[in-house]
Amino acid sequence: MADEATGAVAGAAKRSRTMAPFTVECGDDNNRTITINTLKLRLRGRWSQTTLHKRETGGRDLGNAMSAMPDIPGICIAVVPSRLKVLIFDPLETNVALTERINSVLSKAASVRTSGRPVTFVPRVEQTLDADTFKTLVLELAQKIESRSIIVVDGTMPTKQEAESLEGRRLNDPWNSSARKPKYADQVAAYDSDVERAEG
Repeated sequence: MADEATGAVAGAAKRSRTMAPFTVECGDDNNRTITINTLKLRLRGRWSQTTLHKRETGGRDLGNAMSAMPDIPGICIAVVPSRLKVLIFDPLETNVALTERINSVLSKAASVRTSGRPVTFVPRVEQTLDADTFKTLVLELAQKIESRSIIVVDGTMPTKQEAESLEGRRLNDPWNSSARKPKYADQVAAYDSDVERAEG
């Protein structure tokens, strides 16, 4: 039995090393900010007039100034399984012309601006994760593909089954560091049973 467990762990580690890199872009059908719970981040989703016009209300509430706004890309997450690494980057960093167009439109749409400062790119962040956090992130991204909160822009997104086979254990609630709550998702059922017995 111990040999089987050791073999399973080794196999999961190998799958992490051989899984191909992929990149996703944040953005849903409502141009919203996207929350990545595993990383405790809220990231700008892509903004598109085309998306707005698909709504029941269309783009009637855009206003004249914002009707000239170009599509704005969402923040991207590049995932490198072999190194348990993620790179969070903003496509605006390498697109000065688009950033200037965005600021030009915003200068004529005072009601939309939240500050007097011009829009700029979000600085890139690179993180190396532990196996548990990495597996939890890949599973969350797979779920967000299904809910259409992100899209794959490079490479191939692993399936949920492939993500489940990665080394590590899925975290239960990355936002909650309470010692009383289960750290891992596979502990939740037992925890709930204990709570029910204690309350009963």
